Parts: sequence; C-alpha cells; structure tokens
Amino acid sequence: MKKSIVFVLVIVTAIVFSMGLVVFAAPEATPAPAQTEQAQQAPQAPQAPQTLMNTKLNFDGSAVTTYKMEVDPSLIEKMPNFVDTITKQVEKSGYTVELLDTDGKKVLVLTKIIKKGEKLTFAPPGQDTEDFDFVTIKGFFSTMYIASARFDMRGYPESQELMKFSFEAPIKPKYSNAQVQEKGGAVSTWSVTGGSANPINYVVTVPNVINIVVVLLILAILIFVIYMIMLSNKKKAKQDLVDLSEEEYGVDEDLVAVDSEEDPFTEMSQEEIDADIEETEKTEKEDK
Repeated sequence: MKKSIVFVLVIVTAIVFSMGLVVFAAPEATPAPAQTEQAQQAPQAPQAPQTLMNTKLNFDGSAVTTYKMEVDPSLIEKMPNFVDTITKQVEKSGYTVELLDTDGKKVLVLTKIIKKGEKLTFAPPGQDTEDFDFVTIKGFFSTMYIASARFDMRGYPESQELMKFSFEAPIKPKYSNAQVQEKGGAVSTWSVTGGSANPINYVVTVPNVINIVVVLLILAILIFVIYMIMLSNKKKAKQDLVDLSEEEYGVDEDLVAVDSEEDPFTEMSQEEIDADIEETEKTEKEDK
C-alpha cells in the first residue's frame, strides 16, 4: 500500500525530481506473446503528462505560483482520498490543492501565494531547496531578481518534454535564456526535457513604483514651493523698485496737495474774475 501511494504521488506532483520523473522513462521490454492480432501491434512508450509551473511576479514583490498537471482518472479511482494525500505532501511548502475537471480531463492545481518580502523560488512543490531560489538585490528605486540553476535531466530519455516552467514579470527582463518569450518578453517559458541539463538563467529589475511615486510627489511639492517663493520675491522686488522711483523722482507733496484742493475760480463769475485780476494788478503797481 505504501509503495502504491508513493508511486501515485511521484507521478502527479513531481515532488522530488530525482524520483518523480522515473515515471517518464520507457518501460522495460517484455517477451513477445504468441502470434495474435494484439501482439502484432508494437507497444508505445508512455507519454509524459502535461505539466506547467507558472510564477507571476508583481511590482510590490508579491507573487503567485501555480502548478498544473493532468491526472489519470484511474489513479483517482484507486485513491478516494487523493486530494487529502497530496495536500499533506505540499501544504508545508505553502500550497493549496484543487482537482479540476477541464474539458473532460482531470487537472491537479497547486497554488501558492507569496507575500511581499517572502522568499521567491521556482522550485517544484515539495522541493524546498535553495538551489532554485531567486537572488534578490533590493534598492530604493528598484529590486533585481536573479535566477541561475538547472533541472538536470540527462539521465532520462532525450528530447522528451517532462514539464514547462513559466515566469511572468511586470516588465521585460534584462536577460532570459527561455526558449519562448511572450507579451513583449515579460513572460519567459522554459521546456524541461530529458537528456539535458536544462539551465535557467534569468535577470529582471522591477521598479519600486511606490518609492518612485513618493519621490516624484515630494519633488513636485518642492518645485511648487520654490516657484511660489520666487513669484513672491519677484512681486516684492517690483514693488520696492516702484517705491524707490517715487522717492528719487517722485511728485512734490506740495503740488500734490495743491492739486488735490478745489479750484477757487470754479464758483466765480467772469466779471468777478476780471475785477479780481485788475485789483491784483493795481496792488502790484502801488507796491512798486
């Protein structure tokens, strides 16, 4: 019973690649049976199940890792507590387990939510090893993520695709050796095949949007304050120049006072004005 459970877990979750991918190796040859119609057909090598592991990285450093794998319905029938058994194997790694029915196929889905600040890794479920961890270099304006590892499958049948690994970043990476790049390079997909070391080399620098926005807001406020100070100083300088001009070339205060008084001749008739002028001239002659 224990051997049967271990065999199923190996096929479905690929928890330990060194053991799990044995299922993809061709079976040993068996002696040909007697001449029958069924014996005339050559046995076919088993096909590897469709397996995809995807990690989506967000700007804030959080991420979501999803592991999908097709499951043979006969295996589920043999194990009524199939999901519970898988959950016990991967829950320590932070995965939740779902079994979906998609287009008539049973698909095992393992999902892990990686919070901001937690370790980012592309290790398969159950392989808690630092060999698959991203090296994270944090800066104030950006964070760099570096991956350099390999899925060594040189002991397995050549050219047989065992699984696909996909990594999606918010922006295009600086470097990626993925066989397929989509969405402008933001999505990199590697095909893990037998007979190959399957190296994974990846470098991406993700901007720290919050820090950048905060700095831009501070700069905008500083620019506004400086502008208002300069505008105030300009108005004050202009006013000082006007005051200085009035002091040096200003209007005589006596003239201003006279101009401000009412004209005494406005309320006199022309005869009174002429008489006043004659009297003034007479007075001036007598003074002489």
